[in-house]
Amino acid sequence: MRKTLIVFGTRKGTTTETVHIIAEVLRDKYSQTLEIADSKQIKNYKKRLNEFDNIIIGSSIVSGWWKSSVLSFAKRNVFEGKKVAVFVTAGGTLNKVAKYGISKEDAIKEAITKYIEKYSKKFRFNPILKGAFGGKVIKRGTIKYNSWNREDIYNWANNLGDVINQNQ
Repeated sequence: MRKTLIVFGTRKGTTTETVHIIAEVLRDKYSQTLEIADSKQIKNYKKRLNEFDNIIIGSSIVSGWWKSSVLSFAKRNVFEGKKVAVFVTAGGTLNKVAKYGISKEDAIKEAITKYIEKYSKKFRFNPILKGAFGGKVIKRGTIKYNSWNREDIYNWANNLGDVINQNQ
C-alpha cells in the first residue's frame, strides 16, 4: 500500500475542509494510507519524509501570501523519488468569477500562476499536479465571498489519484 503525506496551512479553515476531501478520495478510492500534518505539525515530519511515496502540499492564500511554514517546507525539502502535488485555496482570485465575470478556468489559471508557478522556481521538485480552489473570504466573522466548491476538489483529487497510481 502506498503512503501519502498531506502537509497544509490554513487560516480560516477552508483549506482544512479541502484536505479532508482530498484525503477521503485518496483513501477510499485509491487505497492510499494517509497522514495529515497541519502547519503546526510540519516539524514532526521533516525527518520522516522517507516513509512516504507521495507528498501533497496545500496552503490557503490570504492577501496574496502562503502560510509561511508551508511555503518554507515546500522550498527547503528535496522530495527525491516522490510524487509531489501542490494546491492552494485562493478565495480572492476565484471570487473573480462571480465578482467580475471571468471564467472559472481563467481564475484557476491565474491562481496557479500567481501562487504556485511564482514559487516553483524555488521548489526543489517538479509537481506532478497543481491545483487552485476557491475559498471563503471572511471579514469580521462574516463570509463576504464564497467560491469554495466541493465538486472541484473531488475532481482534482480523483485526477491526483490516477496520476499517483500510474506506474506503480
